Amino acid sequence: MPLPFHRSQASLSARRATADTDHTRSTSLSLSPVSLFPYSEKDPFLSPTTPRSSPPSPHTFHPTSPVSPTSHVSDHEYGVAASPASKRRRDVVQKGILGQVQLPPSAKRTRTSTWLLLASATAVVIVFAVSLKSTTLGESSLAGYRSRASEKLVELAAAQASGGSSWASDPVEASASIEDAGGEIAITALPRTRRPDLDDPDARYLGFLPHSGFHNQRIALQNALLLGKVLNRTVLVPPVWIGWPTPTQYYSDLRQSWLDIMLTNPSSFNLSTVAPDSPLNPPASFTSSATTYPCPTCMADNSTFLAEVQAAAAAKQSRWHDAGYETRPDGYPVVPGLKFEDCKSYSPECRFTYRDTFLSWDFLVDLDRARAVGVDLVDRWDLRERALVEQLGVAESDVYVVEDRETYDFQFSDRPEADAPLIDDNLTVSHYKRVVSLRTLKTLEHKVVLLGSLFGTGRVRTYHEPQAHEWSEAFGQAMAFRNPWLLRPADAVVARLGGRANYVGVHARVGDGEFARRARQNMERAWRELVVREMGVDEALADEMWDLVRPNVVVGRRRSERARVGAAADEATSSAPDGQDDARVEADEHAQGAQLDRRGLLDEAKSWLPSLDRTATSPSSRLVNLTCRAPLHTDPRLEAFNVPLYLATDSRTPEHDLNLRAFFGAFPCTFVLDDFDRPDVERNDGVVVDSVAQMGRLVNGLDGVPLGRLFLPFLEAIVAAKGRLVVGTEHSTFSSFASTSLHDAYWAE
Repeated sequence: MPLPFHRSQASLSARRATADTDHTRSTSLSLSPVSLFPYSEKDPFLSPTTPRSSPPSPHTFHPTSPVSPTSHVSDHEYGVAASPASKRRRDVVQKGILGQVQLPPSAKRTRTSTWLLLASATAVVIVFAVSLKSTTLGESSLAGYRSRASEKLVELAAAQASGGSSWASDPVEASASIEDAGGEIAITALPRTRRPDLDDPDARYLGFLPHSGFHNQRIALQNALLLGKVLNRTVLVPPVWIGWPTPTQYYSDLRQSWLDIMLTNPSSFNLSTVAPDSPLNPPASFTSSATTYPCPTCMADNSTFLAEVQAAAAAKQSRWHDAGYETRPDGYPVVPGLKFEDCKSYSPECRFTYRDTFLSWDFLVDLDRARAVGVDLVDRWDLRERALVEQLGVAESDVYVVEDRETYDFQFSDRPEADAPLIDDNLTVSHYKRVVSLRTLKTLEHKVVLLGSLFGTGRVRTYHEPQAHEWSEAFGQAMAFRNPWLLRPADAVVARLGGRANYVGVHARVGDGEFARRARQNMERAWRELVVREMGVDEALADEMWDLVRPNVVVGRRRSERARVGAAADEATSSAPDGQDDARVEADEHAQGAQLDRRGLLDEAKSWLPSLDRTATSPSSRLVNLTCRAPLHTDPRLEAFNVPLYLATDSRTPEHDLNLRAFFGAFPCTFVLDDFDRPDVERNDGVVVDSVAQMGRLVNGLDGVPLGRLFLPFLEAIVAAKGRLVVGTEHSTFSSFASTSLHDAYWAE
């Protein structure tokens, strides 16, 4: 029978609603054993701040999963119903016997007194019968889980005793209890201690300077790892710069930008030598390719252009000082009285209101996975050149800088012959200006080679390394988020969605810049990619559905009704006066609800009995504490659209965003992050994922910068990527990462 549909208001979390005023919020990650046992987030064994002599590594609880999605995965495997006995005992205490009865998520409950009597009697019979069968299973699962966990802790304790280092971002390092109501949770984001072997005469190093947003920095690190593998050099791993976007710059400007930001945020680096008068601040006298391979047409070698840039910078500084403003080391002014909420753009006056912070890659990912491919790593937490000389114990003559002289200057390729010059003009159709010969670069005797920007797809081209593609894929998967503070809420959300094989994900960027301008086209492309290419829906049927849910069609009317009305109804809808469409839709929904009530309570009770309702075996029946936004499609041709969909998006009002309307219209069980982090009886039974809020309380213990909002996009990407299928937004490096490397990494576990 049709299931009742209750119209709900938009659910906006406090995080999104205050995005303009709380600019420092962020996101994070954590592994949890949802594939082993359905855990409670209050379980003291899993609590990240539970004191213990040797803290567990995030590797302790990797979810087991198939290498590729299967056509059928049991609830038990993904933690939805692995221990019904223990769950019943907990629910009886929290909600009473009637609270245990799981009604289908696609139907919102109409609790009248008559229904309660019927449901109570039925529930008692079902619970009693099921408990006899499932108690043994639940207890055996728990025993198995405890056994595996105990073995891992014993292994970890042995590793700690032998001198092994703990995970830099392990939640047990938090200075505040995670169970405390409110309050900040201070954590450290410093790197692991990976020191160079100063006694190794054959050690060779490769360094680079990151810039731009997080995902551009991630791509640059992946390129550096590939170069390190090809050149057989140890990669110097820089920090992650989170905050004000650093634009793409050539080497000398990036070097200065990193010095400026270190002097502006000295506490973030926890280095006693970071001071304006430090002897480590001036550039070192390294040998540079700029001398041997000049580039007269490059912007950095154009003396006229450089003079104009310097004059403009001096004039700007003069204006700030004449206005009475203090300037920071990076040249931006400090404007008294101006607050972050007053700034709507990246204007120079607003720069000081943005709080930058710096994280180690170890805090976010597991770089040991890159080392397993055969690349050695050394942390370069201090980006100053003279500090690097001291760290590596080398002379300045041991360092060679392949110095780019404009943005997108160098492409690294092994196509040139071995006797080719180190740097030559790029004669191919490419936006890279010059080519660096990898064969020649490999012959350099300098102990250290430094590069500028390594961001860019196609930055490294290998034609003579048969395993280069495998290395590149491995490095991409090594960038998968492994931080416990991120994985913990992500896995909890995945469990609510019924497990990884039970839903599909969409990574939709519509919020700013080019993505906002092209949102309508991008979202139609993503919708069709998901429905036709990934889900395999017939293209003609997809076109039929698209005509019903496209952004210029009012969404809300039941699909069966829309199908019967057809094109005539669409035409009438589009021609109706403003305001009448919504009124008509609400009236239709009210009439549908009244009709359901008249059909009787017995039919509604039957709808959630697995033996009587085919929807009980559908993916929507595996949702936990979630209610679909609309009734499921009853047309057998449209059953594919009943799959739960997680929509990761930067839209501040997803339900009311016209660009996203097609997803909500076609997929009745579409969910967004707001459905998990804010209590809503209509959507999540008032039960939230506590670890999302806990993640939002994180702050960098060194500089006090909140990390919650910074990590929020990471959390959303993880949930989308863990789905059975995932598609992204065209031209987005973040979406590309979520739908390829991130998805592959989690499904390869």
